[in-house]
Amino acid sequence: MLVEQLHHMGYGYGDIAILARYNKTLQRAKDILSPKIRCTNPKDYVINDALFLAVADVLELFFYGMADMPLYRLLKAQGIELKKNLLIDRPLIECLCNTGINPVDTLMGQVTADALAKAMSNIRTAIERAKKAKNMPELLRGIATGIFNLENHPVLSSLECLCDERAISSGQELLKLMQDMVLFSDQTRVKYEPHPEEVRLLTAHDSKGMEFPAVVLLSLDEFDDTEEERRLLYVAFTRAKETLVITKDRHSIAKLLPDLDGMVNQGGNR
Repeated sequence: MLVEQLHHMGYGYGDIAILARYNKTLQRAKDILSPKIRCTNPKDYVINDALFLAVADVLELFFYGMADMPLYRLLKAQGIELKKNLLIDRPLIECLCNTGINPVDTLMGQVTADALAKAMSNIRTAIERAKKAKNMPELLRGIATGIFNLENHPVLSSLECLCDERAISSGQELLKLMQDMVLFSDQTRVKYEPHPEEVRLLTAHDSKGMEFPAVVLLSLDEFDDTEEERRLLYVAFTRAKETLVITKDRHSIAKLLPDLDGMVNQGGNR
């Protein structure tokens, strides 16, 4: 793994950035890295954030009653892994009693009855806090603390600003807005403060103005043979202060590969 190789060369994980043309490529990298190596979320859109989805799911359960999918997502967000075929075999509601303990045999891995009960209790707490909230900030923080024990988060600030801008004063109005944001692929982004030991995952475009000791550029073949794409590729290259590693799909043609002749050496140092 390239990241591990760079780490063994003396780079801290926080010194390493992985760049790509598209978010989908970065997401694949995250899926490979995340079990072992801490890395940032390449999709920094508000609608993709776990807290955003949890707020919408809690509001849906509050206003429309228990339903399988929002309950499933809320349990999964808290680390409760359910069998993949669970919702096909029978409704999730049938599998979970009000205490959230029975039947435990619907779970996979090492999840215990106590863990399931705690997750269900958190969901009930979040719903109760949403019910008792007197204003939108109180509603949002009640849900965030109920599910994730978070009092402050960039997504909370973003949603509060949206409520102020749209003069939203009820949970139902907020839920409708959030559903519309997902439906129309809202591009509002949220900025997270990276952990000093996280590998950064960024598109070439988003990396403008940043520099890192070591950069891995994924999938050179995703850059087209145009002047605009050449400029973007140059931006990606110049993010590396010391070491630049370039990769391509062995089954694809990298149209800009001839342009790199003589620019980098075999070891990848700039």
